[in-house]
Amino acid sequence: MKWLNILLILFFLFCKSYSTKPTEYKTQDYNQALEYLQGWILKTMEDYKVVGLSLVVVDDKQVLWKFQAGYENKEKKIPVRDNTNFNIGSIAKVINAVAILKLVEEKKLNLNDPIHKYVDDLPIDYDYHRPITIKQLLTHHSGLPSDLMKFLWNEDYLELEQITKEIRLIYLANPPGEVFSYSNLGVTLSGRIIEVLSGKKYSDYLQEMFRELEMNQTSTNLFRAKNVSNGYDVDLFGTKSIHEPPIVMVPAGGIYTNAEDMAKFMQMILNRGRIKDKTYLSQNSVSEMFRLQELPPFDDQLKMGLPFFLNDLGFGKVLQANHGGATLTYHSMMILLPELPMGILVMTNTTTGRFISSQVAVETLSFFANHKFSIKRDRPSRIALNNAIYNKKEISGYYNTTFGMLQILDDDFESIKCSYLDFSCEFILNNGLFRFYLRILKFIPVEIMKDTDFVFKKINDQILLYSVMGNSTMLMGSKISFSEIEQAKKMIGEYVYPVEKNQKPFFYIEKIAVEEKDHKLILKIFYPNNPMPLIFYVIPYGKDKLKIPGLGRQLGDVLVFKNDEVYYSGFVFKKSK
Repeated sequence: MKWLNILLILFFLFCKSYSTKPTEYKTQDYNQALEYLQGWILKTMEDYKVVGLSLVVVDDKQVLWKFQAGYENKEKKIPVRDNTNFNIGSIAKVINAVAILKLVEEKKLNLNDPIHKYVDDLPIDYDYHRPITIKQLLTHHSGLPSDLMKFLWNEDYLELEQITKEIRLIYLANPPGEVFSYSNLGVTLSGRIIEVLSGKKYSDYLQEMFRELEMNQTSTNLFRAKNVSNGYDVDLFGTKSIHEPPIVMVPAGGIYTNAEDMAKFMQMILNRGRIKDKTYLSQNSVSEMFRLQELPPFDDQLKMGLPFFLNDLGFGKVLQANHGGATLTYHSMMILLPELPMGILVMTNTTTGRFISSQVAVETLSFFANHKFSIKRDRPSRIALNNAIYNKKEISGYYNTTFGMLQILDDDFESIKCSYLDFSCEFILNNGLFRFYLRILKFIPVEIMKDTDFVFKKINDQILLYSVMGNSTMLMGSKISFSEIEQAKKMIGEYVYPVEKNQKPFFYIEKIAVEEKDHKLILKIFYPNNPMPLIFYVIPYGKDKLKIPGLGRQLGDVLVFKNDEVYYSGFVFKKSK
């Protein structure tokens, strides 16, 4: 996470102007409109310096459109083809959910079964009277930490059992079932349960699925996959190829696939579990994927299926399901409209693909929904503003968010002034919702999340910060309180992850530092080659432990101190002398 480079790139990108969106382009001629859409995608790729893109649009019977552009390998001038494999990141979670539902149909498990029925990989503070269920693993309500960051990328594949055994060393971030907190670790544990029940390695189990679905080029193993696109990074100095090793938490994000194969997967779902003349998944199981799950109060207006997100994307009253995927360089988006039925998958191979994969998916699907079903995309319906708060005195205070610590200032300005990491910032109210701006060099306003609104809400006496997506909200952080730190001061210091210079992992945390600031403890997390650390507030948590307080992704993690070492997210750091 090169924070400074990212901020400067965002400033450059968002100051540019872009061509009219296809949904704003008025023409009745199908071919002319499709040609315009294609040109718009190419222009958008050029604007954001995306090296390669592949997309496919399907209904339940046929492929409606395939479009590939740019390079699979820019250096060798190999173009993206419909069989070019990309890492689809977290869209792997949809495939994992299908695998779990298949076991449900075989009566080998129940979604409401407690996980301790199948595995011994349980957190230190696991409560058998309030157990984690398999469904909670799939819907990110397990209470497990978001990640074990040590196991995100690795040059060699690790067995799932080797990864999930690490759970025995950690604490729950939240009580199970209390709040949505996106957890790659939880989904990885569900993959381990598949292994236990099937008696097969996860990769072998999925390869059987791929064979049945005729996804013949899809793989869970980077080293066996063919036609894999290079990954590319964009920074201020240009575009460069990056060797991105595999994500070894395969159920959560380690599948390599292409437009041709994923067309078959989407068609199976859109055809209610059938592929050609056979049934792979029952209609009931497919319906469960799109059923709005009952969620706890802190989730506010989050709309979630299993594991799809069901927020309104502007396609009216038809059911809308989506799931994105992101690694360091690969970014993708899948959207299904099962009631039509129709779906799209967009895959990119460049870091800046994060800015266009969703936009291209929505605009392209809008084109086909209009021309095939006369459904014109409109503005998504708005969230209800119940529980929203605007009083500065109530909002002001200290927050931990998914992206680090945030301080809301209580002052006389019209906007809400704040401090995020080492940057000045502000929230500006607009039609009941807030837009967020960083102030680069303290005076240049940059709206780094251009299409995102925010709202502060008070639920169960807690002040919470949500991002807004149409008629859905997602928890981003919460206001926190502090406790006495005197006994925790012994944990203040710098702790380094010991690695040999010639054996540095692709991804690791270089060091962490616990510091006192304004009579509060903060945790700084340093990644290699990054000018700025990620910073959270921390509080004492029992003896010899600190916790990152707050509700939301990356929050709730516990750091365990012992002698001159500290354990955090799979890493063991040693105190600097």
